[in-house]
Amino acid sequence: MRWAEVAAAVLLLAGIVAAFVLVSKKSARSTSSVPEKSIAVLPFENRSEDKANAYFADGIHDEILTRLSKIADLKVISRTSTQHYKSAPENLREIARQLGVAHIVEGSVQKSGDAVRVNVQLIKAASDSHLWADSFDRKLTDIFSVETEVARAVADQLRAKTHRAGRASYRRQTDGKL
Repeated sequence: MRWAEVAAAVLLLAGIVAAFVLVSKKSARSTSSVPEKSIAVLPFENRSEDKANAYFADGIHDEILTRLSKIADLKVISRTSTQHYKSAPENLREIARQLGVAHIVEGSVQKSGDAVRVNVQLIKAASDSHLWADSFDRKLTDIFSVETEVARAVADQLRAKTHRAGRASYRRQTDGKL
């Protein structure tokens, strides 16, 4: 009878250890399954004195997100999924884990008269470290160039192939006949 109790205890302990090993391997696989060229663009903060300019910050965010999503080499999380983080974001590592991305883009927009300043940061979520950051000062009439520059800079930092690079490569292959 005593041997049966010991055998049952050993089997139970072996089952617990096996379950622990399986769960550990599964969580290690899930963290490593995040594509390196994956990104979430968090809603941009409106830093203008006029709170009515929040729509403008949303527009900048949407355009940068749209331009990044056109880069086939990038996995870009949808606006709907990132809107949850519109108010002051919590821990960026946790946000990245929840969204299944390796990188986060966050930024702010400040508008004063016909001048606009866009601050953008690309963050590697695993280390919570900056890969790239820049400020762009433009007149309102030239704001669309900022969105393109930001998308290109982010793609360059992640070594993602942009459509422009694809077209240049295609041109070389066809001797410039498009």
